[in-house]
Amino acid sequence: MKAPEGMQYQLWAIADGKPVSAGVYTEEKNSKNSSCHIPKAQAFAITLEKQNGSET
Repeated sequence: MKAPEGMQYQLWAIADGKPVSAGVYTEEKNSKNSSCHIPKAQAFAITLEKQNGSET
């Protein structure tokens, strides 16, 4: 699903009970090429954020 204008989807890993950003998804960027490595990830979540994502 395409994000609304000015917004992006952001992937989060939940590690030790806290969200850790695993990057944002854009139509131009292949999300399978993520260089993010979060070894203690216990779960994942996707949120809709303002353009360029959120730190928290």
